[in-house]
Amino acid sequence: MVRARTVTPHQALLLCAALSAPLFGHGLRVPTARDKCDIPLRGSVPLVWERSGTGRLELGVQNCSLHRFGDQEMRKCLGGKHVLLMGQSWTRYFYMSLVHMLELSRYPEESNKYMPGDNSVCYEGSWQLAHNKSVPSWLRRVCGDDGYCQMWNNFFHESNKLFNQNEVCDCCRKGQNMPHQENRYFRSCSGNQKCHTKRPREQDIRVSYIQTVGNHRVNGFADPSLGASFHELRKQVSWCHSGVCDSDNATHPKWERDLVQVMRDVVRPLKPDVLLWSSDTESFPSCAKEQNVDLDRILNASNLALDPKTIKMTWSRTPDQKHFSRNEFCKSCFKGTCGGHCASGAKCNREEAFSANGWKTMDRNLALKALYQHSGPDASKFEYVDNAHQNCHFNNELVNLFLNHVCAPPI
Repeated sequence: MVRARTVTPHQALLLCAALSAPLFGHGLRVPTARDKCDIPLRGSVPLVWERSGTGRLELGVQNCSLHRFGDQEMRKCLGGKHVLLMGQSWTRYFYMSLVHMLELSRYPEESNKYMPGDNSVCYEGSWQLAHNKSVPSWLRRVCGDDGYCQMWNNFFHESNKLFNQNEVCDCCRKGQNMPHQENRYFRSCSGNQKCHTKRPREQDIRVSYIQTVGNHRVNGFADPSLGASFHELRKQVSWCHSGVCDSDNATHPKWERDLVQVMRDVVRPLKPDVLLWSSDTESFPSCAKEQNVDLDRILNASNLALDPKTIKMTWSRTPDQKHFSRNEFCKSCFKGTCGGHCASGAKCNREEAFSANGWKTMDRNLALKALYQHSGPDASKFEYVDNAHQNCHFNNELVNLFLNHVCAPPI
């Protein structure tokens, strides 16, 4: 006769904790209600919006209790890690919310009424110079009297200054139809070595943003293939004017690569622990009629560039402000026939390609749909800053959602 082994309550708790290990573990932890449900990626449980005890609208998961990460918990989770973000403006503002919390210990202020002079990192339009304000000489040298150029490069310059020398901004945008680059490299406490004396691992965090738009070529001056450490990248663009890198190609040669080359020559040397690529544009629509050969080539290149343990994530497509107000979630600002989810009967070739290569889809579309269900069409008035972009509040909540996926909530 085999006797059953007695398990103490403490041993049972440790076993339960081991079975619920997160992607970035920090030892065993007490299981919570969160362990009983999936973090809301594509195909998982529904998202919900609820009012907190202070009246703040927060993003959560149905029948779950998402942890609210503070700045110290965020640093502990991401300590020693490199998060690489690639994509268009949606991803830029996600980067801004994440780095703002890491560097300044608070999320950027939440508002939907940004006016020139308000200077929000969540909306480039707020950096338009007021009519009665003189244009700095360096900005006039780059832009002349072009208001579009002045707005963007003032945004690059001032947002870079905000992060206290801990960010390299290889950035310039001179016109709507001209080539532009926005590649940002953040490392916590890189400009203040005293930060490294107390908790070196927790303080050494890297977050990078490489601007990619569809299948367009990517360019910049700081070249990770020539040196990918923060200090090597900063040295390469030491001639830039605090976040604005504008030069003729003869004086400072600019690199330019397609996305396959970006995976090989940019992503690989950066060695990210997490890669979030916002790929769903007109070049790679969610609901294509056939397989996208270009996307397959890029995903194959990413497999060669990344460590097998790298966490790989992508966004889902989201509706613009007009379609949101009409509850039209099968349309988007990219004029596609489908939104974040394909219409009934359509095949989601893009999602299938990513899934087959081990990528997870972070469901922005589901987050907005849940917001509509909570607040109705009026949410379009307070959650969007323009027709295509949500405000700081939405991006701050996505950062917390992201952290619940890659981090273990503290015991």
